[in-house]
Amino acid sequence: MSDDWTNELEDLQAQIDALRASIDYTAAARRQLVVPDSAEFILSPDYLAQTKIYPRQLSLMRVIRCELDNLTPFDHSVIDEWESGFVPGAEAGAVAPSWMPAPDQDYTKGTPGDIRERMAEMRRQGRHGFREVNMVCGRRAGKGHVGSLLAAMVVWSVIALGDPQKYFGIPPSKRIQIPIFAGNREQARWNLFADIVALIVHAPCFAPYIVSLTKDRLILATPADLARADRHYDGTIEIVAKETTLTAGRGPGTIAQFYDEMAFIEPATSNSSAEELYSAATPALDQFGEWATLWSGSSPYHQTGEFYAIHCRAREIDRVTGKAAFPEILTLQAPSWGLYEDYEKAEELAVSTEAEAARIPCLQDGEGRPRCFPPTGRPISAYDDQMRQLERARSAQFRVERLAQWATVLDAFLEPHEVDRLFAPYKGTALTRRDRGILRLKYVIAVDPAARRDAFTWVVGHPESDDEGHPHVVVDLARRWLPADYDHELPLDDILDRLVEDIRAFRAEAVILDQYGGDFVRQGLNQRLYSQPRTGRSVVIKKDRTRGRNLHGAAVLREALQLGHVHCYPEPQLGRELRFLRETPGGVAAPTSGPVQTDDLAIALMVLVEHFLGEAAEGPLFEALGDTRLGLVDADANDPITRLHNLSRSGRNMRGTRRQNPRRGLPPYR
Repeated sequence: MSDDWTNELEDLQAQIDALRASIDYTAAARRQLVVPDSAEFILSPDYLAQTKIYPRQLSLMRVIRCELDNLTPFDHSVIDEWESGFVPGAEAGAVAPSWMPAPDQDYTKGTPGDIRERMAEMRRQGRHGFREVNMVCGRRAGKGHVGSLLAAMVVWSVIALGDPQKYFGIPPSKRIQIPIFAGNREQARWNLFADIVALIVHAPCFAPYIVSLTKDRLILATPADLARADRHYDGTIEIVAKETTLTAGRGPGTIAQFYDEMAFIEPATSNSSAEELYSAATPALDQFGEWATLWSGSSPYHQTGEFYAIHCRAREIDRVTGKAAFPEILTLQAPSWGLYEDYEKAEELAVSTEAEAARIPCLQDGEGRPRCFPPTGRPISAYDDQMRQLERARSAQFRVERLAQWATVLDAFLEPHEVDRLFAPYKGTALTRRDRGILRLKYVIAVDPAARRDAFTWVVGHPESDDEGHPHVVVDLARRWLPADYDHELPLDDILDRLVEDIRAFRAEAVILDQYGGDFVRQGLNQRLYSQPRTGRSVVIKKDRTRGRNLHGAAVLREALQLGHVHCYPEPQLGRELRFLRETPGGVAAPTSGPVQTDDLAIALMVLVEHFLGEAAEGPLFEALGDTRLGLVDADANDPITRLHNLSRSGRNMRGTRRQNPRRGLPPYR
C-alpha cells in the first residue's frame, strides 16, 4: 500500500512539474473566480472535468450544497425515497423525540424526513451547504468519492475568495488547513487523502494554484499568494493527512475537517478515540463561521462513539418546536449499492434542470436542452446474485458491512432477536407490569443496590411451568432510581421504604443482594422486614458477585433467553441495557461510551434468572443447560429458598440457639 502511494505520488508530482511550465501565473493572480454549482463544478472541462458521475451521487452533492433550485425531478424522487426511511418517533427511554427508522423497511436506510426544510434553513443562515455531513454507508458505497468532491468544492470556494486570509482576518502568511483524519497516518494518506489529491491535481481549475505535494501534504496558493512577488512563503492552503492523536487537531485554523472511517477510530486501533479527536479538533473551525465544514464517512460499527453520536444528533427533534434540533447536520444511511442505483438509467436522465442548463453551456446537449448523464458503466457495487450469496453465508456481518446497519455494540453479549423474545407474548398473552403479587405464586426480588451517587434497581419475578413442565421465569416489576433525579444523591431511606413496600405487596420469599450493597442497605432491609411479624417470611440473601458467578449467571441468562424461558412485560430501559451488554473477561458489562452505559436492570435480571434456573434449576431446562459449556451442577441442598421451605414445614425447628435479632440487623436464618 505504501509503495503504491509512493509510485502514484511520483506520477502526480511529474504532472505538477509539467503544469508549471505552461501556466501564466500573472494572469492566474488577476483572474476573477466564481464558485459554480455542483453539476457544473464536477462535469465542466473548466473545473473538475469528470467524465462520469452516478446520478444519485450528484443528487447527494446537491443536497449537501443545499441547491434547492437545481433539484431535478429525479433528484426529488430520490430525496422522497430517502426521507421515507425515517419517521418521527422516540427511542425507548430517550429524553427527546427523534427521526426513527420506518417500520415497514427490511433494513434502515435514508435520511430524516425533513431534508428539504433543512436545506432551506441552511440557505437562510447564509451557509453554502450543510455544516456537517455524516455518511453511514456500506463498504464500497462510494462515500470516499463524495467526500473528495466535497473537499475539492471547499478548496475551490476558498481560492475563489482571492485573499481568504484577509476575508477571515488571518495573518497573510498563516495557512488555512484542511486535515484528513484516519485511524493512523498510513490509512489517512492512502485512502481519502489520496483520492482528494488525485482529484485536485488532475482538475484543470486547480492547475495554477498547486505549489507542492509530499507524501502527506498538498500545498495550494491563493490568487493573493501569486500576486505577492516578494513573499517569503509558499501557498497558504494546506491539505494534510493526519493520524488520530489528541494534538493532531490543534494548531492552525481549519476551514474543513474530514474523518475517514470514523466509526473505527478508537483506542484499540488508534492513539485516541474519535470522541477525543473530535473534541480537540472542532474548535479550530470556530473562526470560519458559516464556511466551516465537517465530513465523516464510514461503514457502521457499533452504537457507541462519536460517529454514532453525530448520526443520533442529526435525527434528534426539538421537543418545543418539533423541528430538527441540529438542522445543520445531514446524515445519510445507505447500503453498499445505494448510491449506484438507477445507473442503468443514466443516459436517459437529465443532468440538470432547464433553467440551470440555460445558464451553463456544458450542461446542454446539441439542441440547447439539458444533457443527460454520461455513461457510467457497471456499478462498483450491486445487490446481485453474488451479493445474495454473501448475505446467506455471513448474514450478521453482511447487515453491518453491506446493509450499513448499526450493530448494538462490539462483542455484543446477546443477539437482538434474543432480547426481542424476552418481551414477546407468553402463553398467547402480552404481559403487563404488576404492582402486587398473586397469592399462589412465589416471588423473589433481585436487587442491584448502589451508593448514593449510582443507580439503584431491583427486579421482581416468579417461576412458572409451561404445559410440558419446563420451568420459566416471569418478570413482574422493574424499578430504577437515578441520582440525576434527586440532585445527584439518592434518598436511600425512601428507596428502602419503597423496596419494603414491594416486598410486602408481592410477599416475596427472598431478597437477593450482592456484596456491594453495603451494611447500610442490608441492615436497613433487615430492620424493616423483621420488625413486623407479617414480613418475617422474607429472607435477605447475600450472594457475592465474583468472576465465576458473573460468568455463570451471564451464561444461564443467555441460554434461557435462547430457549425462550424468560419473559417480561415491555420494559424499554431493560431492553436497551440487554442490547448493549458486552462480553468481557469477567462476564458481561455495559459499554463505557455511547447511548447506553448502564447495566443495573440487566444485572438484576441475571441474578433473578440464575436463582430460578441456575443452581436451583430442575427438569428439562436444567438438562438442556447441563449439556452445555456452562457445566451446571445440581445445588438443591444449597438453595436458600428450599432450605427456608424445609424449615417452615418443620415448624422452624432451629438447629442451634441463634434467634432473630432485628437490632443487630440479622435475619432468622442464613
